[in-house]
Amino acid sequence: MAEPRAQQVFKNRKAAHLYLLSESIQVGQTKFYDDCGRYNLVQPDKSILLADLLAYVRAEHKQGPAGPGRDLGAEDRQRKIDELDLREKELKVEKLEREKRNEDRKWVERDKVYQREGALVATLMNELRYQIKKVSPLVVSACHGEPERSIEVANLMERSVFDAFQAIYERGEISADFEEENDE
Repeated sequence: MAEPRAQQVFKNRKAAHLYLLSESIQVGQTKFYDDCGRYNLVQPDKSILLADLLAYVRAEHKQGPAGPGRDLGAEDRQRKIDELDLREKELKVEKLEREKRNEDRKWVERDKVYQREGALVATLMNELRYQIKKVSPLVVSACHGEPERSIEVANLMERSVFDAFQAIYERGEISADFEEENDE
């Protein structure tokens, strides 16, 4: 129901009744005049306050967007509760979607994992080959062909593997070119 712009007080019952009719609230003049007495709408100066008229409409006619026989206040509260419930559910869905996207970012595609593993293995193999070739003259001279000196050989080999891992770590990246090797 639209409120009159400059008028918070209706001059008399007739003005209030005309306002109700302009708002599509169907009430007969006789009934309205009787209700004015029953609901004490008329002020001592014979005017009717807009607030009293609106309360009368809600109580007696219960008309408006909600239709007859309904409690407008309760319906407004229920509508607000429903809107808040809907908004809460939308926020939960958005949160779940964000979590799913974050979870998806944690996974790496299988092909990429295989490529990275292959690169790691190839890099390790290349570095181990290099370190073993570098240390092999030391291994031969350390053993002097004597099997009792196998502990020295093992220590040298372990040291070469450690050096390989250390070199990879210091470079800070793993990269490899896959090429077939000829073992001749």
